[in-house]
Amino acid sequence: MATLNVRILSHSNVTSLLNAASPMSLLELMARTFHTFSNVPGATQVPHRMTVKTDAHKVLFMPSSLQDVGTAIKIVSVPTKGQTSGIPATTLVIDEETGEVKAVVNARALTAVRTAAGSALATLHLSSPTSTHLLIFGSGAQSRSHIDLILAIRPTLTHVTIWNRTAGRLDSMVSELRTLHPSVTFRTIVGSGSAYIASAVRQADIICTCTNTSTPLFNGADVKPGAHLNCVGSYTPDMEEVDQVTVGKARMVVVDSVEACKLEAGEFIREVNEGRRTYDDGWIEIGRLVDAEGKIVEGVVRGVRKEEEDVTIFKSVGISVQDCAIATWVLGRAEELSIGNLVEY
Repeated sequence: MATLNVRILSHSNVTSLLNAASPMSLLELMARTFHTFSNVPGATQVPHRMTVKTDAHKVLFMPSSLQDVGTAIKIVSVPTKGQTSGIPATTLVIDEETGEVKAVVNARALTAVRTAAGSALATLHLSSPTSTHLLIFGSGAQSRSHIDLILAIRPTLTHVTIWNRTAGRLDSMVSELRTLHPSVTFRTIVGSGSAYIASAVRQADIICTCTNTSTPLFNGADVKPGAHLNCVGSYTPDMEEVDQVTVGKARMVVVDSVEACKLEAGEFIREVNEGRRTYDDGWIEIGRLVDAEGKIVEGVVRGVRKEEEDVTIFKSVGISVQDCAIATWVLGRAEELSIGNLVEY
């Protein structure tokens, strides 16, 4: 039997490859993935995630296959006892000819970047091109990736406000961001100072919610006309990062997957269940907004934002074909550059 070599890509391997990637290449990758998912019948296989509970984690198994790209399964361990060491994640990439695992990829950074690339894609096409104020809720890897990619695609941004429950991790992140982006003004809000939060929301052109809260972070009455929101934190029917006033401001809610969001997008499910919107004419997948090359479909976007003062919302719960796409892309770059460790298996 032929010798099988499995490529192991560590967190540092993956981070170096992502840092070398252009922001637009990541957006284009997600655009092609979303387009295929929403428009090409039979081109994707996305079984719903499976869950196993351990003493300290909820372990999620998310397999997927993307035509002409690859097959993979991501394993994520969500802490259930308040651990603060992050969320372990690993993606196994399958050799479709042999059926063997051909790579084991540390997916901690990949998860944050693929989610942020989806949000940045929505921001590029839905937010005002003259946006100046970005508001971020959260200070984890998701928040950092959102800041990096959105600053890259919206160079008009001059002010970034970041809210977090505590100061520790937030202070270190902002210090690094100020060094990397000296022309941008960064400020922070810590804890539940409602007056400061309300003021930041009223100024914000773009708002990203990247938290695991089960109760709304701000009053939707403070969201200004023309604002764009990326909501990526809630992932169960009981979680609500934004209130019903906020949800109701959008003509249509743009989602990554209608079927996945029906199961997991708490505040958006609630709006439908309470009769203020329907899935059929109130939600649209982001893959419908872009063509096979990742370019915008103008007529569809105009149905989401008809007037400059329309509020737009992108809700993402994450779909496993995104994980397949970005893990396969990273593996391809690693193979080209001989990065990672080859282990005989």
